[in-house]
Amino acid sequence: MPASQPLLSRGSGPRYLQLATLMRRRIETGEWAAGSQIPTLDELAGMFGLARVTIRQALEILEIEGLLHRHQGRGTFVATRLPNRRWLRLGGDWQALLAMAEGLSPRLLTLEDSARQPRIDATDGTPAPAYKYMRRIHSTPDGAPFCLIDIYLDRRVFRRAPRAFKTRTVLPVLDQLGGIEIGQARQTLTIGTADVDTARHLQVPLNAPIAEVRRVVTDGRGTIVYLAELVYRGDAIRLEIDLVGAGSRENNGQRRRKQT
Repeated sequence: MPASQPLLSRGSGPRYLQLATLMRRRIETGEWAAGSQIPTLDELAGMFGLARVTIRQALEILEIEGLLHRHQGRGTFVATRLPNRRWLRLGGDWQALLAMAEGLSPRLLTLEDSARQPRIDATDGTPAPAYKYMRRIHSTPDGAPFCLIDIYLDRRVFRRAPRAFKTRTVLPVLDQLGGIEIGQARQTLTIGTADVDTARHLQVPLNAPIAEVRRVVTDGRGTIVYLAELVYRGDAIRLEIDLVGAGSRENNGQRRRKQT
């Protein structure tokens, strides 16, 4: 049985895109070290049980991304300096979330009065009477899409600054809008894979890794003024969590002093 069978699926999109994802992962994890030469075209074809043309298509994708460099007569090498793909730090608190959102340039895909309520869990809060629905794409500074986002914004809030909400990222506008007390803001993250719609918008292969974030903001009375479901490219974000807070570090220091 060819070596590719456990690795590549017939129903998960073009083989060359699947292969590019697999080889990209080998580079990012260091299995193919920076500056090292990768196997030849024939060796890769035998390794994955695929045609040379499929291997060549996958290599071209990684070369365009700056992960590989081909040298005539010498072979193909991993870049010595890999591009920093995980450039976006996913905020862990309100201020970090605002800082992350500032400076992004969203592209509006859909804007409509939502006849349906967003999916609301019992612990989220009280639904607003009506919502404005927005679907947007967020891109990197060089124009590469990294996030597809569906937003439900309390229609009463939207009417207070419609132009700003349509052209800027929503959370900083909401934070700066007078008369709204932010009562609670929380988000959950789930790891998933890209479906057809997501893959098309984010320009990733079908079933590529993605991070799904659900974000809920309530006002001081517990009304849900903002609910968003975001899908990030898996190769664009980094989640950092401080597992030892300042209080815990202080307690650890006190324990060490006692022991001495």
